[in-house]
Amino acid sequence: MAGHVGAGSPRHRRSLPDHRWTGQRKKTALLRTITASLALTHSPSLVSVYVLDLLGSSLLSLRDLVNVGGVAVRSDSEVVRRTLEEIRGLLNQRERLFHQHRVDSLTVLREILDDSSFNLAEIVLLIDGYGQLAEEFDDLAEIVFDLLRRGAAHGIHVVATATRWNEIRMAQQSFFGNKIELRLADPTESAHGRSLAETLPSDRPGRALLAGGLFAHVALPRIDGVASDDDATDGFATPRGDGFGRRGGTCGRGQGCCLPTFLPTGSRPRGVGSHGGSGSRRERPVDHGAGHGRNRSTPHHLR
Repeated sequence: MAGHVGAGSPRHRRSLPDHRWTGQRKKTALLRTITASLALTHSPSLVSVYVLDLLGSSLLSLRDLVNVGGVAVRSDSEVVRRTLEEIRGLLNQRERLFHQHRVDSLTVLREILDDSSFNLAEIVLLIDGYGQLAEEFDDLAEIVFDLLRRGAAHGIHVVATATRWNEIRMAQQSFFGNKIELRLADPTESAHGRSLAETLPSDRPGRALLAGGLFAHVALPRIDGVASDDDATDGFATPRGDGFGRRGGTCGRGQGCCLPTFLPTGSRPRGVGSHGGSGSRRERPVDHGAGHGRNRSTPHHLR
């Protein structure tokens, strides 16, 4: 896995038959397929996925997959910010480890560093609605740009959707080395030329163009054989109940925890005393590294 991926297509002016992949829904379905494919073929220790759903909540169901570290939606700006900060923290940590151990790849670092306290999985950041960064999260756009600049060399990859290529700033477009272009409403806007864009049929949802004028077909994010995107979440498992790794509870491997920036006075859990209270041990700041451990399912009880 290398580099970053951009997926885009201007909005459709007419609906498509079959799976009804229209407009933004096609690009969102593509992100679901990418996530489902990674979850089906890689363990959480090898690939972790973080999702920014800036166009709604269509990707919330992905949080049940063990490979998904978290899904942040547009309405919860705090979780969006903390997700990006956590990934940038991983990037900074990996830069230090690369320098300390004198290696130039994550693969080599995994071979020589046998320490489960470090998250050495490939990190995939999915952004559904890249244009919303500049419109509503301008203060966070620089973090994403930093991940684009430095991330790929350290095992951190960005996959983003856009309505138009110009939603991605010129200075950032070159960092998206892989582009997937779905069928356009206006073929003249195609990066591959009008004649090639017009060959994508309107009655075959999922058809796309890749670099070099190659054709691709995106599968639905399901393994149960049902040709529908309406209940794609149900397609994550077969009738036998196997298939993708699913969480049985609210927390599992690969899931990050976004703590609040501020904790109001009086909101501490029941049974936790104040500093210097009558407990057997005094409370004190503890750096436990929970945000960077490879196995985040281990509970931490701080006192």
